[in-house]
Parts: sequence; structure tokens; C-alpha cells
Amino acid sequence: MSFSLQKNYDEETENLQKNQSSNTGSLAEIKITKSNYILDPKYIYIIGFIAGLLTSIAFAPQVFKAFKDKEKTTLTWLTLILASLGQILWITYGTLSHVTVVRIFATVTLTMYLLLVLSKFIFKENIVDNSIKFIPNY
Repeated sequence: MSFSLQKNYDEETENLQKNQSSNTGSLAEIKITKSNYILDPKYIYIIGFIAGLLTSIAFAPQVFKAFKDKEKTTLTWLTLILASLGQILWITYGTLSHVTVVRIFATVTLTMYLLLVLSKFIFKENIVDNSIKFIPNY
């Protein structure tokens, strides 16, 4: 899948400007100008893109390990539920604010969490014997 950062940036800028015209006089009104930012908005968009990408792939090794070794993830249910709810809220935020990058990466991250939840259901717990076996050499 190929992403064009400039195209996505331009689309989101256009979406925000459309929202401005429909939300005049409200707190949602934002002017899209370079003077509102410390950095050029293109660089801010790139930083957000990289952050989303890294966050989304952070759990990929855990997912691959769980399915390769066919064992339950060691992450707790509370961790998986809270993280999944957080991603659902990010998807909602991205949808309501018309920020495509947030929606895409939150969906990828939520998919990773749901795969880890699935691993808890379909795989058996891997019991590792951590006891030290010492046989003296006489």
C-alpha cells in the first residue's frame, strides 16, 4: 500500500477548512496557516505519520510470536481491553476530525490487539519449567 504524504496532507487540510466554514463561531474553528504552527504543517504531518506507523507496528512482534509458537499472549486481559478501547476512541476521533492517518493507524493497532485477544482464546498456555536442575558431578 503506497501513501502519498503530500496528497494526504492536502486532503486533510482541505477537510479541516471545510469544517471551518460549517463550524463558524464555534470552538472547532481553526485557521490553517503556517503561522499557527511551530513547524511547517508538512513536517508535523510527517512526524504524526511516523509516530502512527511505529505505534501500530509495536505489537507486531508479539502477535507474530504468539501465532508462531501457538501460545497465549502473556499480556493481561485488562491491558488488552484498555488498549483496544483506547484505539476505538482514536478511530472515533480520527473519523470525527477527518484525520485519515489517525483512523488508519488506530485501525491497524486495534487489529493487532484483537489478534492478541484471539490468541488468548485459541492457544493453550505455555507452561515453562523455570526450576534449576542441578545434578552434581561425583
